[in-house]
Amino acid sequence: GFQLAVMAFLCATLPSAVLGQSGEDACEDQKFNEEQCLAVGCCEWDDAMCWSAVGTKDCTGGGGGGGGGPLLVDLEGWVDGKVKWHTPPSGWGSCGAVTTVYGVAICVSKAAWKKNETARTKATHIAQVFYQLIDNDADGVPDDPVHLKHMVDNGYLLWVPLTDKDSKNSGNWPDEVGVDQMTGIFEAVPGTCDSPANRGADPKDRNTWAAVVENTQGCDPERDATTEEIHHLMATAAGELWPDLWEASFKSEAGKAIELTNGNCGWGFKNNWIDPSSNKCQGQYAYNDKTCDEACIVVEGIYWASVSYIGGLYTKTGTDEAKSEWLMATPNDGMTIYPKSVINAKTLETGSPALYKLVSTTETESGHKWLPAIMPDGKYMGKQTAPVVAPVTAPVTAPVGAPSEDEEDEDEEDEGECADSPFRMKIGRN
Repeated sequence: GFQLAVMAFLCATLPSAVLGQSGEDACEDQKFNEEQCLAVGCCEWDDAMCWSAVGTKDCTGGGGGGGGGPLLVDLEGWVDGKVKWHTPPSGWGSCGAVTTVYGVAICVSKAAWKKNETARTKATHIAQVFYQLIDNDADGVPDDPVHLKHMVDNGYLLWVPLTDKDSKNSGNWPDEVGVDQMTGIFEAVPGTCDSPANRGADPKDRNTWAAVVENTQGCDPERDATTEEIHHLMATAAGELWPDLWEASFKSEAGKAIELTNGNCGWGFKNNWIDPSSNKCQGQYAYNDKTCDEACIVVEGIYWASVSYIGGLYTKTGTDEAKSEWLMATPNDGMTIYPKSVINAKTLETGSPALYKLVSTTETESGHKWLPAIMPDGKYMGKQTAPVVAPVTAPVTAPVGAPSEDEEDEDEEDEGECADSPFRMKIGRN
């Protein structure tokens, strides 16, 4: 099946530690390159050499990560060109349905799965976006097997509640869950204009983007938070694998570049934030959220840079909504800079050459291949390479025992308690 094929691919592509070997025996003096070293699972890369991350302890292939283990290993996540949902096995009490994306688990809350067909279609949209971020070129092969293996081996989980209030029902799942990230049904917008493809441009040809910055015909002008939240989960794995590049700290390469973009605009958690779009400070990135500390700011900044590079913010609406926090939503020099009235607004390429380089070398350099080059549109094509007219809404395969008819709940539930900003991050670690 598809899930077994994924695991076979990972095993065939990456070196694996021999059970019973010590970390030193498995990692050191093996002539590994960086990717091979990190793929073992109990090794770390430092000073251009591979070292044991567990000392002389046994190497089980799962050290140095989120602290969990593989999840839902027997479930097929992709069948007949569609996302396959399953009734949760025992121990997954928070979930109404589960699936896996190249081996990474998704848990949709009971309330979300029972709500109605619209909610279930949004859940499938979320899974499709996850597929597009892992296999961004849609060739049926994960873009970064080292990064994927780390998420699978360390129990990374995407948690999908119906509402922000429903998100509190997390945690009733196996101890093997190591890192969980929330992305809600309430913030999922299939067909969003965030995607260049949805607004009538070629997502691979950035020369076509400027012509559609105002186009909302055929797409939903509401922002879809799905790409951001999944990107945060993937950035967490990247920070664990390549801390010099992506660690959620101002000491990493990404963190240093992100700190420089702040100029003198300050941060909410330091109680000195100034709106960078007010022209009262000099800087391109400043977050007002007082709960968003240094680590949060770095993970958010990595997302901002990455999604800007792939055109996910380059609309008049998108740049205006982000302006009190991020002013490099225009990706490249030569493009009209939005918002036009803001002195601090710059292209990403000029505003932060360091960040631009970090997020743009997505296909060539170790530690960067996990990053997308194409903005997801929620229509994963899998191994299909011929042009296909994709449906506007993603197909849904209901799990056995799941509700077969819409269950319209007329009681309005709270759909969000984070009113200060539409952009926020919630990553949990067990």
